[in-house]
Amino acid sequence: MLDVKNIRVSYDHIPAIHDVSFRVDKGEIVTIVGSNGAGKTTIIRAIAGILRLDHGEIRFLDEQIEKLPSYERVARGISLVPEGRHIFGKLSVHDNLLLGAHLETSPEEIQRRLEQAYELFPRLRERKGQRAGTLSGGEQQMLAIARGLMANPKLLMLDEPSLGLMPKLVMQVFDVIDQLREERSLTILLVEQNVYNALELSDRAYVIQNGRVVIEGKGEELLDSDVVRKAYLGM
Repeated sequence: MLDVKNIRVSYDHIPAIHDVSFRVDKGEIVTIVGSNGAGKTTIIRAIAGILRLDHGEIRFLDEQIEKLPSYERVARGISLVPEGRHIFGKLSVHDNLLLGAHLETSPEEIQRRLEQAYELFPRLRERKGQRAGTLSGGEQQMLAIARGLMANPKLLMLDEPSLGLMPKLVMQVFDVIDQLREERSLTILLVEQNVYNALELSDRAYVIQNGRVVIEGKGEELLDSDVVRKAYLGM
């Protein structure tokens, strides 16, 4: 479904990503893990079209997309839930969700997606008229994920969805990710610092260090890797 080949990305002419390659197959949960500053968010922002490539190729559903603007990538089925949520705090929960479906013109389809979002996150239904900025951190993360789903994506990209959440809420977020794969067959690319939970959930994973892929494999295999256990799990 997604094939990233030898991409390089720079900030102000300073290289951040060096010839990174990976793939995400249909129906998979693939995770990119690594320490803070390793380049994980840069990769996902490049796929979304927020950052331009210096070099390399991004193919989605057998189409080359690295030169397309962000909105065209959304229209083709790529949705990003960004790090830090970036909800519209002064708007209601309901209006935030509607913004996620801004490319859809059918009122009936928009309503169907709203119902799916409220079924997945019943708390949002209870809060739908409330200003989003008054929600708790966990509720805001629910809203950010639901807004991403309102675009009806084929590929959902989640950037640090557990960041800043209490342990109980972290597990709820990972349960939702698993539910989206199991019940909706949604393909998910996950960027996470919570290495153990991310690898436990993933079909496959890539470990990034200093802008390069240093290890790749099945999630369960990387959990057993001495390198991963020492570097990221403190074992």
